[in-house]
Amino acid sequence: MSNKLKAFVAIVILLGLTAIWVDGFAFSRAELIGVVAFIVMALAFEYFSIEVPGSRLTVSVGFVPILTSILLFGAPVSTWVASFGSLNWKEITGGKPLYRNLFNFAQMALCASISTRLYVWAGGVVGSPDITQPWPMVASIAAFFVLNFAMPTIAYALATGSRAYAAFFRQFAWSIPGFLLTAPLGVLAALVYSASGYIGILLFILPLVLARWAFKLYVDMKGYYAETIQSLAQTIDAKDHYTRGHSGRVAYYAVNIAQNMGWSPGETDYLEYLALLHDIGKIGVREEVLNKRGKLTDEERDEINRHPELGAAIVEKITFLRDYSDYIRYHHERFGGGGYPYGIAGDSIPQGARIITVADAFDAMTSERVYHGARSPEEALAELQRCQGQQFDPEVVTVLCRMMEREDVVAEAHALINGAPVLDTQ
Repeated sequence: MSNKLKAFVAIVILLGLTAIWVDGFAFSRAELIGVVAFIVMALAFEYFSIEVPGSRLTVSVGFVPILTSILLFGAPVSTWVASFGSLNWKEITGGKPLYRNLFNFAQMALCASISTRLYVWAGGVVGSPDITQPWPMVASIAAFFVLNFAMPTIAYALATGSRAYAAFFRQFAWSIPGFLLTAPLGVLAALVYSASGYIGILLFILPLVLARWAFKLYVDMKGYYAETIQSLAQTIDAKDHYTRGHSGRVAYYAVNIAQNMGWSPGETDYLEYLALLHDIGKIGVREEVLNKRGKLTDEERDEINRHPELGAAIVEKITFLRDYSDYIRYHHERFGGGGYPYGIAGDSIPQGARIITVADAFDAMTSERVYHGARSPEEALAELQRCQGQQFDPEVVTVLCRMMEREDVVAEAHALINGAPVLDTQ
């Protein structure tokens, strides 16, 4: 852990504990019941959180009891519900470092404390939420949203050496819709409580359970997609010892480039799938041709040059990837023309294909191959720059060079493929 990261984590923990202390510990009987009830609810939501396939991230509706406690009780109830509700038993017992649990505990306390104060400052009445005057609630939700995303984003950026906006899009942007969808549920829960008390809250939980079940089905299905695509990619990599892990690293580079170019999480999902499958057409190429050490004959070269078209034809059979098959079909085209299979150039080549082209070439140069040794990242970048405008899209090359200035994506990619999952499906 870098000194900057240590300092940031320490500051957040100190501020969070200070917020708990300032908000106080004295509870009325009703507030004490509220603390217990909503902490139990938040802990249950966290315990039954859904793990995102290929990632260590989880999704839950834990913001619902936090927002409800802000609107109904204010501080200190909301601060305690947010901080203790952030504790996930699976993470506490799963070997997660103590400082990370403390960081989550403190940053949630800070989010709730500031959001509660803003709600009151904007004219909101604690205990009597009024949907005809929504601005105090909107202000409170917005403050919680910004703080809850900003602190983990900064911590991740400091941990990886990446820029904050890139870290945000890489790790957290995918969860924005879920957060925004759970906010109205928190308001509704507060209104239900105002009308029916805790009996109404118990009835309110049932739709959340059904929503979790439906989302779990969606996440499982997405996980099945990811597993299937990983298996296909590994099948191709297994044909050649020297390219093992190549597809995963190309996908990693491609996704990082796209995120730094401002692609949305949904767009990068498809790019990741296609980058993993970019060489799927090689399944139709003989192994003796793929692994040949000497010069290829014209016939053998033609056999290899057919793999982008064959790969695109295979992907077109996959319904949800069909519209993006050109990413594979054109990933051996040259930006200045003269590539294969069609010799198109410039913007006629989809940007996704141009990104995969650069990622593919970069990994090929920085990995051991049957026909050459691994070059250093600096040598590979120099070669990409030398050929930009002719073989490679200059914009994509520039983005990759900037990425390499602030983080070692090569080390990250190799560590990821050798240990952690390839896909970070968002």
